[in-house]
Amino acid sequence: MADIQPPPTYAEVILVNEQTKKAAFNPIWLKWFIDLANTLNAGGGTLLTHNDMSGLQGGVAAERYHTTQAQNTKIAAWAGSATANLLLPAGTTGVASLRIPHGAAPTTPVDGDTWTTTAGAFIRINGVTVGPLT
Repeated sequence: MADIQPPPTYAEVILVNEQTKKAAFNPIWLKWFIDLANTLNAGGGTLLTHNDMSGLQGGVAAERYHTTQAQNTKIAAWAGSATANLLLPAGTTGVASLRIPHGAAPTTPVDGDTWTTTAGAFIRINGVTVGPLT
């Protein structure tokens, strides 16, 4: 099995052209993702062990992507259930509970879609786009 290279955390993921102010995906990260996909595909898929992160910085045994077993169980239950609620922690003066960066509206929004643009926040409800909320 080929080794999966660590991500290039030294590089910014998004680069912004100072003249046009247009954002673009950093080619360093793009290469890393392509190399990762090639490595996984070349081996017919690679088994990644999530249950033992003790060798990683900040990781200890029984963590899954730096979550505890209890948190991982809650995430799995929520992800597998259409009736589960997404309960976010309360916002604080230092951080919001939910952040939706500005982008473009979906071409064909469906009920429940939520997005923001520089004009404000939008949500699709009962076939109608509501917004901008400012």
